[in-house]
Formats: sequence, C-alpha cells, structure tokens
Amino acid sequence: MRLAALRLGALMLSLVLCAATNRPSPVGFVNLPHVMTVHPLHKMLDAYDREIAALQRTETVEGLADPAAVARRSGEAVARDAAAAERRIRSIAPKDAGADHLRERQALSALAALESAGDREMSAYRSALARETSANLRGYSQAIAARNARALAARRQQLLEKELTLAYDLARRDAAKRLMVRLRLQDLHLERATRARLQAERSAMDARESAAVAAMRRDDVAALDAYRRRLQREGDDANATMSAQLRAKAEANLALRVRVVQAESSSASVLPNLPARLDWFASTYRFGSDVPAIAGGMHAAGADLSQRFARLAATDRQSRTQTHLQIERLKTSRHELYGSMTAQIVRDAQRLATLRHLHGVVVSNSRPRGSVDLTAALAAEVARF
Repeated sequence: MRLAALRLGALMLSLVLCAATNRPSPVGFVNLPHVMTVHPLHKMLDAYDREIAALQRTETVEGLADPAAVARRSGEAVARDAAAAERRIRSIAPKDAGADHLRERQALSALAALESAGDREMSAYRSALARETSANLRGYSQAIAARNARALAARRQQLLEKELTLAYDLARRDAAKRLMVRLRLQDLHLERATRARLQAERSAMDARESAAVAAMRRDDVAALDAYRRRLQREGDDANATMSAQLRAKAEANLALRVRVVQAESSSASVLPNLPARLDWFASTYRFGSDVPAIAGGMHAAGADLSQRFARLAATDRQSRTQTHLQIERLKTSRHELYGSMTAQIVRDAQRLATLRHLHGVVVSNSRPRGSVDLTAALAAEVARF
C-alpha cells in the first residue's frame, strides 16, 4: 500500500511539474507615448510641431485672407478708374474750336452761380482722390509686409531644418560609438580610470555635436538677419516707388480736374482780370493735341498699376505655394523621425523582453492583462542614450 501511495504521489508531482513547464511565459508591455516623451530626439519632434504650426498660422493672417484676390480687385478698380478718366478726357475733346469758344462765352454767365458748386465739387474730388491714393498705398504696403513675413518665415524654417538635419546626422553618426560607451559604462566592475575615460569620450562626443550645431546656428542667425534687412530694404524701395507714382498720378489727375473746372468757369467776379486770362488761355489752348497725350498717359498709368497689382498677386500665390510645400516637407520629415524613434523603441523593447525570457512584447498605449510592464526600465535606457 505504501509503495502504491508513493507511486501515485510521484505521478501527481510529475503531472504538476509538466503543467508548470508547459505554461506559456507572459508577454511584456511598453507604454509607447511615455517612452517617446523621454526619448532624446523628442525635442526635435516638438520643434517640427512648432515650425509647422507657425507656418500654418502665416496662411491665416487676420485681414489677409486672400491677398491675391485683394490685389486683383485693386488692379481691376485702377483699370476701371483709368478707363473712366480716359473716356472723360475724350468726351470733352472739342470737335470744332469755334463751337468750343462759343460754349466758353455762354458759360461766362453761369460761372457765378456755379462758383460755390464748383468749389464743393473740387473739394469732394480732392478728398476722394486723397482717400483712394492712401487706400492703394496702404493695401500695397500691407501686401509687401505680408510677402516679406512669409519669405522670412520660409527662410527661417529652411535654416532650422538644416540645423535639425545636422543634429540628427551627428547623432546617427555617433550612435554606435555612444551605444558601445554606454554599454561599457553599465559594467559595475569597471575600473575607475576606464570609467572616467569612457565618460570623457561620451562628453567629448556631446560637445562636438553641440559645437557643430551651435556654429551652424550662429551662421544661420547672421544669414537670417541679413536676409531680413534685404527684404526690408526692398520693401521700403517698392513702397517709396509706388508712393511716388501714385502721388504723381493723383497730382496729375487733380491738375487735370482743375483745368477742366477752370475751363468751365468764365465769371469775371471769380477770376480777376478775366480778359487777360482768357487771352492767355486762348494762346495756350491745344486741347485737340493734348487729348491723345492725356488719354494715352491715363491708359499707360492704369495699365502699369494693373500690372503691378497682378505681379503682387502672382507673388502672393507663389509664396503661399512655397509655404504649403514647406509644411508638407516638414510633416514628411517629422513622420520619418517619429517612425525611426518608434522602430528604435520597438527593437529595444524586444531585446529587453528576450533578456527577461518573456514570450513577446506589446508596444502601445494599452496594457494587455497579465503582461509584465517594461516601460520604466526601457524609459531609463532610452533616457540614458
């Protein structure tokens, strides 16, 4: 009986040991978002996000929703005004000089009554012309400022991308050596002199990388400052040129309107020494030849302003296209960096799971039931990298 009991007990023990041996080992778990936040390259991800957000904000500046459309409408308005002025000039061109002089004599009697109305009309015209000129100058200046801001932001992003690329290339170049140094430093029985030498090597690598990035950043700051000054000079020159042209054309329009009003006025009470003034006007009366010249000047001025606004609209469209392409390039670079960081975390997690004899590892933000949490250990390793 005792022998049978012993045999039964041995059989039960072997079954228990067999079940324990065949039980699958648990899986490991790594919280990817947490490990990603302590990764040495996480600041580069943040830098990409900030630059993408900054460029996206330049696409939605308040008051400049569509500068190209504003410039196009301004060009169309200038063309319409120039065409209307040209038609006005041609409409008042005399067909017969004698009939024109007759109309002048007939207008003398009505000049006194029209004096106050003419003054009010001239004042209103002068005010409207000044408002229109100021509005055109303000719109042109705002468009130039927006173009400069987008160009400066694009150049700043290009320089920053160069710095980030350099930092990433240097880190990738020294990754193998840094990893070997870190693994050797983890040896608890390492001699003090050897540990000091390895730490000095790691510090030297970090210093070389930081110095290279800092040198590039200093050069980029100087280049960006020079580019900013150049944009400012070009913008000031463009504004000054446009201001001079618009004001000259406004003065020419005002002088033309004064001549028209004076031609319609013939009251001796309004103009002292009217006979002498009429004689002088008759001696200088060349309206038949002046009309084509004035009309041609108005047409050329309208065409020139329309072309300038069209170039401004084209520049804005090109700037928006370049900004969009830059945003897409930044998103692609960020996606590639994120994928590289994720792949590294997955490889380190698999290695750590193998070292701990786990069945596998799950890298996500949701922990499976019964898994072994390797997040803290992996985060410590990644932070020391």
